[in-house]
Amino acid sequence: MTLRAISGLLVLNVFILGVGAGVLWGIRGWRWWTELVRLAGLAYLLGVASLVVLFTVELVVGAGAYICGEETA
Repeated sequence: MTLRAISGLLVLNVFILGVGAGVLWGIRGWRWWTELVRLAGLAYLLGVASLVVLFTVELVVGAGAYICGEETA
C-alpha cells in the first residue's frame, strides 16, 4: 500500500470517529475528555452505524444516481 492510501484510510477512520463522537455527544454527552477516550470504541461504532443508515436512506430515496453522475428518469 502506498502512503497516500494509508493516509486516506486514516482520514476516513478519523471522520467516522468524529461522526460517532457527535452522535454520542447528542445522546449522552461527557464531562471530561477522558470519558470520550474511554468511550472512543463506542463512538467509532456509532459513527459506522450512523453513516450506514444515512447512506442506505440516500440510496432508497434515489440520491445514488446523482452521486454516480447519472440521472435516471
